[in-house]
Amino acid sequence: MASSYSASADVNEVYDERFEEIYNSDENIIELMDNGRTCTSIRRGSFGCTLGHNAYLSGVHRIRLRLDYGIASLGIHCRNMPLVSSEFGAGSYDSNPSIHGWGTGGSRIVNGRYEGDVFTKTKERLIQFVLVLNCDDHRLSMLNENTNERDEMEVNIANAPFPWCLFVQISRFGGRVSLVYPLSLTFKSTPADATLLRNLTVKTLDHEIIDDNNSSDTTNTIATQFMSTLELWRQEAYQRIDQYCDEKREEFIGLLNQQRTKPKPVNIQSIFSSLTFNRDLVHFRSNRLVSKAILPFQIQGASSLLEQNHGCIAANENHFVIIQANSLWIYKHEWPPLRSLQWTYGNIYDMFWCHALDQFILISEQKILLFNDKTMTLSPLSLNENQTTIDFYGGTCIENMLFFFTWGWGSCIYVYAIRPLLELQRTYQPPFPCTTDELIFHCASNYQALAMIIKNRHDEIRLDLCSPTNMERFWSIKLDLTVGYQHIRCCSINHNDWMIISPDSSTLTHISGEGELIGKDTHDPVPWYGLSLRNNDILILSDYMMNIYRLS
Repeated sequence: MASSYSASADVNEVYDERFEEIYNSDENIIELMDNGRTCTSIRRGSFGCTLGHNAYLSGVHRIRLRLDYGIASLGIHCRNMPLVSSEFGAGSYDSNPSIHGWGTGGSRIVNGRYEGDVFTKTKERLIQFVLVLNCDDHRLSMLNENTNERDEMEVNIANAPFPWCLFVQISRFGGRVSLVYPLSLTFKSTPADATLLRNLTVKTLDHEIIDDNNSSDTTNTIATQFMSTLELWRQEAYQRIDQYCDEKREEFIGLLNQQRTKPKPVNIQSIFSSLTFNRDLVHFRSNRLVSKAILPFQIQGASSLLEQNHGCIAANENHFVIIQANSLWIYKHEWPPLRSLQWTYGNIYDMFWCHALDQFILISEQKILLFNDKTMTLSPLSLNENQTTIDFYGGTCIENMLFFFTWGWGSCIYVYAIRPLLELQRTYQPPFPCTTDELIFHCASNYQALAMIIKNRHDEIRLDLCSPTNMERFWSIKLDLTVGYQHIRCCSINHNDWMIISPDSSTLTHISGEGELIGKDTHDPVPWYGLSLRNNDILILSDYMMNIYRLS
């Protein structure tokens, strides 16, 4: 059997599981701690995963896991199948066909594919999950103990044959997952006299600090999380005490057996040292990147008049590109305009810089174009599909992937791999990531995540932050914005935060990397588009000029 403890006649309560094998797309992404009971990220930027030690062939097994922070995928993998990172999924491992399980953000994973949200999304840390492997019926179930929500799925045995093993993937945004002992095992009876303990080391307890900027709801959430963390820390301390006492009990029995074999009695003396705790074992510190309020802008840089522009602008390290009247203009970051060429492709919907192609991509009402700012040439971007049948309206680029979305209710997203050949990799259609009663206004990226402005038929606007690998939604925030004739857009700022540009309400809205409202301010003239620039600057394009603001 995979587990040596049975909580009932039907279900094996697994407490001897441990993480054993590590898979990294890059070195030093994740590491194992606590004798293989915790998997944690060392640095962000790439995916890492680990497999459990046990093999599950028959019976029903219950495994308890805790997400301490971050984003992860939890489930099973076929022990005898190789685990390969996705070339087109930013190095993720949960796209293997044998993977079945759930993302901690709420999505279900079947045959290595995400099928949409089944759990309520929450910003809580310390989320406890109960994963049940029913090998006899080929089924998995997951319980979110924080929300008491449960989901169940059938495992495709053709893709995930036995034996199964535990699979945990840490997102490239970081995270930590721990195996948790069942409560019936953690609350063991302890010695009446705690002075039996000597030289015990218990790890320190770190937790997020409560600061003056927290709302009452946030403060209550943090307080609840801290109490849960403290209780888990207490359980671990008791486990260490029990382990120490068990070792000393075995040592004492060994000495007694040794005495019985000696011709003369052996004097056994016990020395019990007092148990003391360092009050600094529990301490508080802030380990979260705090988003600083930047609105209203305090420091204005350069500005320039830009009459008859089409409301879109793109930039790379050296140049701005913008359509004015019937010309495509290229600017240096220090202004003034350098050169221009004739523009004959109608209205421009969106434009962005693609680092993998080393060119700008322009989406117009007629076609998708590549612009080389070094040679000042325009050329069509050839896609495998018949582009005339696809109404692309916007897009962005993350590493080796191109993302295009269509216009209209029930917007679709087309994902293309750039290297080695430009080819379609995946298409997302309603109801995921938006329904037939929703449309995508705009999308942008920060090279780690995909942000989308989405509107529904009730003119409600929200910002979704999604994984570029599988469109799993990290968080979503409703935006209190006026919907008119101009499109609301967004851009990345400060590497992790987002700026929402709303022309109809003439406002800029600052959203943190954790999906919280930081600030909102009016902007004159009416803002149309925003860009994050080098040196942590932001460019705001309006109907007749563009301004650069210094954020630090």
